[in-house]
Amino acid sequence: MREGVLYLGGKCQKIGGGLGRKTNGLVRRRGSGHCPELLGDASTRGLGPAICEKPFQDLEYRRLTKAGKSKLAARIDHVSQTDGDGRGFDILSFEENGKERLIEVKTTRSRAETPFFVSRNELKVSKERAEIYHLVRVFNFGHAPGWFPLSGSLDATSVLEPNDFTALPKPA
Repeated sequence: MREGVLYLGGKCQKIGGGLGRKTNGLVRRRGSGHCPELLGDASTRGLGPAICEKPFQDLEYRRLTKAGKSKLAARIDHVSQTDGDGRGFDILSFEENGKERLIEVKTTRSRAETPFFVSRNELKVSKERAEIYHLVRVFNFGHAPGWFPLSGSLDATSVLEPNDFTALPKPA
């Protein structure tokens, strides 16, 4: 892949000024002026997840508008903001043919290889709608941010390890 290209959901999106390199089999993409929220200062405490999701909503909007699909672009929904965080994805977008595209954004200040938490619902939605599900992993947030996609079912694209349990006291 060329410098300045974001690979998301099987298609290359030109973002300008980026840098791609391989590390442990992952292709890293560095952010650019097109996503200023990702280039913010190192102190991001107190900022909600929307600051990491909004650049990808904007990227989807630009992709569809550039393709002459402004009606589809106008229908993009930042569902984690409009409906809450329970739908299993953060952004409802569309392919150029009108097919839905579900985007979940996971962010860390650490390296690309840092494990991330996945809710039971996110896993369920990724399995049920694998053909349209895209997790975007943002890493080095606040430093030299980059991102890469995991498209499809999370159990096919990630190593999943159980993390927590729900406990119900036993009857006496």
